[in-house]
Amino acid sequence: MATAPGVLLPAPDGSANLLGVGPSRAFDELRPRALRGNHLFAETAYGAELLELGDAELHLLFGAPSVDEVVPFRWGGPVAFSHFTNDCIRWPDKQDVCHTQLWGLTLWEPRHGARRVAVGTQPLHVRAIGPDGRVVVEGRVLDEAPKAVAEPQETAWRLVLLDRDGAIVRELDRGESIESGLGGENFAVLERVRREGGTRSEELVSIDWSTGEETVLVTGRYVDAWALDDADRQVTALVTPADETARAPQLWSGAMGR
Repeated sequence: MATAPGVLLPAPDGSANLLGVGPSRAFDELRPRALRGNHLFAETAYGAELLELGDAELHLLFGAPSVDEVVPFRWGGPVAFSHFTNDCIRWPDKQDVCHTQLWGLTLWEPRHGARRVAVGTQPLHVRAIGPDGRVVVEGRVLDEAPKAVAEPQETAWRLVLLDRDGAIVRELDRGESIESGLGGENFAVLERVRREGGTRSEELVSIDWSTGEETVLVTGRYVDAWALDDADRQVTALVTPADETARAPQLWSGAMGR
């Protein structure tokens, strides 16, 4: 991973070397998770850390046993971390034994630091993040922090829009699966797979950050590639039409909302 002037060279064993900022600096355990400008967000032995590639400064953001995913808002500001926790739910009659491990969703902001906003019973997948910290999350998301001692309960796999405090704004349609996503200023865009009557299709859908309202932008047999412009207004995609006689992808472009 690289951005001027620093270049980070990670190794398969979890070590890494930073070049281009004075003498080479070695890290015994540093696994890159996301890059935004000169900021590299990484998993280390201590948890989630921020490496400044411009001056080689390393900052601990919060402690965690492991960090699975890191998704920063692309224009700066909030960053969402999906991570394992040391918490669990224990049996009422055997309180020294856990029956459910817990994963966390932590929001970090440059001004306010890190705070855990949601919990799940399996790793949580961040599909998109907005400018104020709203996130689209997929997984076994709990409605609230669970009791430390309780009977096991089944938790549904779902796709939800959370506000910056972790409250559920709306449960979203995940179709068969979510292939990719990106957060813009007013909307998130998701690539969603659907299957109806044995027919598979792919579509791009916008999610309003304020209300969670979903709007299908384009549908086809495949969404081969797509991008959101720098103004967060225009979506451009290569889409293979649903018509089976059409084999070549077609260029599609459309504007989103307000």
